[in-house]
Amino acid sequence: ALNAYRWGSGRRYLEAALGCDPYRATLSAGEVGRLMCKVARGAAMAGDRLVARAHYFDAIAPLREAQDFEEWGRAVLEWERTFTNMSEPIPDTRPYEEFREAVGEQASPARTKLLTQWAESLWIRRDGEDLAAAERAVATLAGVDDAYTRSYAIGIRGLARMRHMDCDGSLADFELSEKEARPTAHPPYIGLGASRRAMPLLLMGRIDEAAVAAESALALAQSGNDWAHSALGMAMRHALAGLRGDWDATEQLRSSASMMLTRSRYPQAAFFLHASVARERWLRGDLDAATGAAEAWADQVMRSGGRPFLLLLRTLQGDRSRVLAEVMERPIRIPRGGADFNVLGSVGLQLELAIALGETSLVEAAYEAIAPIAGKGVVFSPSPTLLLERLLGGGARLLGNLQTARGHLQRAKQQAEAAQTPTELGLVHLEYARLLAEEGAPGDLVEAALSAAAAQFHRYQMECGMEQARSVALSAGVDPARSTALADSAASTPLDRELITEHATGADIETIAARLLLLPKTVEQRLLRLKDHLRDEALPAAMTASPRQAQPPALPKVLKDLTPRELEVLRLIALGRTNQQIADTLVVSIHTAQSHVKSILSKTESANRTEAARLAADGGLV
Repeated sequence: ALNAYRWGSGRRYLEAALGCDPYRATLSAGEVGRLMCKVARGAAMAGDRLVARAHYFDAIAPLREAQDFEEWGRAVLEWERTFTNMSEPIPDTRPYEEFREAVGEQASPARTKLLTQWAESLWIRRDGEDLAAAERAVATLAGVDDAYTRSYAIGIRGLARMRHMDCDGSLADFELSEKEARPTAHPPYIGLGASRRAMPLLLMGRIDEAAVAAESALALAQSGNDWAHSALGMAMRHALAGLRGDWDATEQLRSSASMMLTRSRYPQAAFFLHASVARERWLRGDLDAATGAAEAWADQVMRSGGRPFLLLLRTLQGDRSRVLAEVMERPIRIPRGGADFNVLGSVGLQLELAIALGETSLVEAAYEAIAPIAGKGVVFSPSPTLLLERLLGGGARLLGNLQTARGHLQRAKQQAEAAQTPTELGLVHLEYARLLAEEGAPGDLVEAALSAAAAQFHRYQMECGMEQARSVALSAGVDPARSTALADSAASTPLDRELITEHATGADIETIAARLLLLPKTVEQRLLRLKDHLRDEALPAAMTASPRQAQPPALPKVLKDLTPRELEVLRLIALGRTNQQIADTLVVSIHTAQSHVKSILSKTESANRTEAARLAADGGLV
């Protein structure tokens, strides 16, 4: 059961075995200790770390008695990990010290694993000694023939090097870790290095190579039913597809990765996926859905780490004054130890938030944390994927260093073009337009930069970027309604022509969205923009009414007050999904799923989920 990632079931079976006194009496001390470790592992992966902590600690004594160095060392460090994973101090170092004294130079594989696990625990809590500890572990490999032990030690050193932004060193370690594990023919072992090769490649802006590495790692993981590394590979592919604006791929990958996460509950994969989904939904203008995904991501990185993203989304939704007051009252601080791989995305979002707020006092710390990292050849932050030079350009502009900002944006443009990441290229053009406006450049130059941004935004359906472009145009004295460049870019896309044709037939928002595989909110925003900015008298008169009021004719009256997202949740309720399954399917937090369910029951005056499901069936949702 544990090997199939059925953590809850595995834990129950093992606890039953452990609690069977006649059976337990037949076991040696070492066997009892190993059984306790298995129970602890099942509890930990099922999310019950307090139970895991107790079982790991209880296992130490029988394993010490049996002189089972490998499992004794694992029990000690896994017990410590239950503290470090929750950012709690380890209350007692004696278990570790006793083991270290007893093992000495004996049992080389066990000693290496002990040192490696210690290095991994330091890496998890972002301790500055993690790389030195990983180096010590790798230094003991001379007498170790076990392929997994060698792969594990080298792979953890790769993670430590990546945290310290040594991209070339981490890439070399991940490749060597995969090579060392190949003789085991065991995908999860090989996946430790294989599934991470895309990460340093992404950091360096080598997007094509990162995509190949992620695809290769995913194929390897799927061939061995390795759900954890399958989820990680899909999450990385989702992030890379988002940079390319390949929304068809992101939708498919989101669904598949979500399914893999429900099976493996792999935190690192969830960390990447939730951030990538939130970023995608923001770019496409669905800020409500982006907020739900950002909340789920914040749960992965702790609320303080995800707070900048949530505040950024609130700012873009027009809540600037309250967000600014909140930030001034409770400032966002750079994580202790500065920015590194593990927190670079959060720090980048902090800088992006400061740019959106236009508040120079919030920029300095984030700018100073990111600038040295970009100087090492790091191009993108990992989670979410952000172009660092673009962020630095906006930060320098707000700090009044306009020439420095121009240099950042020139490098950002070159990097985005070289990496073929059009979503970031559009945002670079937008930031350049802001810089030109700040410098007092002629309106035609600002308009040209905005036109270049709009071309990317329309081609890749980046609704949020288009709204920001119009805001910049207005602030720079460029009328977006009369701007040939902006208006032409809005009218020239095949998608917009399809929208006009569909709406001319009398189709409503929901029907158009279903036909064109778009979000209803995206359809609504595009139609309103086409009406307001193109002044096209050929548009149907029906567009003068609010498209939000349009509903499918067959939809019962009782369901008409539900938002598109609530209708989607109601359909999942009717299919028998639990709140957690709804959250996993939609890639939102459990809190957001519960809020949607509560709102649906209230709006439909349903006494319970069964009644709501019946309404969904009557309305043809299932």
